[in-house]
Amino acid sequence: ISSNSLNPDEAAQIAPLVERDVRAAVDALVRRATRVHPDPRVAAEVRRRADELLDIWLDRQRIAQRNQAPLSYGGGAKRKSLLDPPGQRRWGRWSAPNSLRETEHNVNLLLAVDDSSVNEAPPYHLTTAAAAATPASPNFEDEDIDERDDDR
Repeated sequence: ISSNSLNPDEAAQIAPLVERDVRAAVDALVRRATRVHPDPRVAAEVRRRADELLDIWLDRQRIAQRNQAPLSYGGGAKRKSLLDPPGQRRWGRWSAPNSLRETEHNVNLLLAVDDSSVNEAPPYHLTTAAAAATPASPNFEDEDIDERDDDR
């Protein structure tokens, strides 16, 4: 699913959870799981879990609409949150980091270069004393940047 219309916070309420593109995304998840583990039971379990999440999300959209508190990804004034912020308590089904700053630093993330929100993000500066004293080790992103610089 490639649509900037689903990025805004209020899109949690209007996301088309039963449309063809969503089914195609679930099918892609199942195909990927099958490549990793060819057991048909694994594929069936991945599909069951994805369908369950979509069903719950759809129910939450309907309840939010009925209560006149539209669903959003993060909640807020007169909105019901779809996602739970990460914290010290045990994570649940809808817990999700809301910033790339909350991901593991050693995980390489592939980001869409056409994402309009990229230019709106504030700069990130690591300010811990331990980080300042430790030189950054090279990683795959550094190599990608070096290659792009060489191409110019």
